[in-house]
Amino acid sequence: MFIATAKSPATGKTSVYLKEGYRENGKVKHRNLKFYGFLEELEAKEPDILNKLRAEAKQMSKDGGSVLRIAVDLRKPKSGTRPLLNYGYAFLQSIYNELKIPEFIADRQAKTDIAYPLNDI
Repeated sequence: MFIATAKSPATGKTSVYLKEGYRENGKVKHRNLKFYGFLEELEAKEPDILNKLRAEAKQMSKDGGSVLRIAVDLRKPKSGTRPLLNYGYAFLQSIYNELKIPEFIADRQAKTDIAYPLNDI
């Protein structure tokens, strides 16, 4: 994993990404894992942000950052007065929240003009 910057010719802003290298059919390719924002805005908040992000990416690579372990405790009772009848849904909802998908969707939706809350789907 590494931090990459790309300057947009249209806007002139520099985007900051967390990227991962992988091989597909013997060719090296890269995929974006996370968009941090625009370098100019990030540096306004924290001047040494690029070095900090690079150190985090390096640490994630050492830790095997593409491996995610999820622990789901199905013994934990659900709050509320009604009994939980759909255990399959509770299991999936736990994984959904553990992977932080609601935050991801909210972040993506904030960059669009979609008014309906996508997490409600």
